[in-house]
Amino acid sequence: MSFDDVWATALRHGNAGRHGEALRYYRRAARLASGAWAVHQNLASALQNSAVESRSHLGMAEPALRSSFERQAALHEAFHELERSEALAPDLRSRAHTIRDRARTLSSWGLSLDALNEAARAAELTNAVGDSLVRRIHAEVIHLDH
Repeated sequence: MSFDDVWATALRHGNAGRHGEALRYYRRAARLASGAWAVHQNLASALQNSAVESRSHLGMAEPALRSSFERQAALHEAFHELERSEALAPDLRSRAHTIRDRARTLSSWGLSLDALNEAARAAELTNAVGDSLVRRIHAEVIHLDH
């Protein structure tokens, strides 16, 4: 398959909410275009989404990744891909996008202080002082302190 075919298949699965199925195509795309920040960004998003993806089994919803170990490994790989994406970002806006994604992930997993630091770093890059992500995560941190 060409890069365009692999990429289109990855996006099709991801857009349909089949993040686990999209992973092999995103990984293949990352091997074919290892220097493209957006490929690593999308792979990271698919990994993050696969960690919380559910499926129906015997009429009940259950995690698509069966074990906590698999979910942790997906997140670990996602953070690695975010690092690659940030390092490869062609401009400040793309870099900030990757950092904001890291902040959202940290926040969704309850790591609010780390998320706040990352969100503030992204806002600083784009001079977005009143950034809504920073405000939302800051409110979460304040809520945790009370």
